[in-house]
Amino acid sequence: MRRLRTEVTAHVDDEENNLFLQMRSNVDAAVLLELGDKIRRSKKTAPTRPHPTAPDPQPVNRRLRRRNCRRSGARGASRRRREP
Repeated sequence: MRRLRTEVTAHVDDEENNLFLQMRSNVDAAVLLELGDKIRRSKKTAPTRPHPTAPDPQPVNRRLRRRNCRRSGARGASRRRREP
C-alpha cells in the first residue's frame, strides 16, 4: 500500500505541477472549458461497478488479507484452542 500511495502521489503532483500548468500556457481557455465539460459529462455516465463478466478479484483480496494477518500476528489466533 505504501508503494501505491507513493506512486499515486507522484502522479498527482506531476499532473498538477507540470501537465496542467503546460496546458494552461498552451491551450486556449475555451478549449480547456470544453474539456472540463466533457469530463463532467463522462463522469455522469461512467460505470461505478465492474462489468459482470470482469474477472473476480477475490483471490487477490485473500492474499492481501493473509499477508496483513501475518503482519499483525492475527493468523491462527482463531484456530487456537480455548481453555475451558
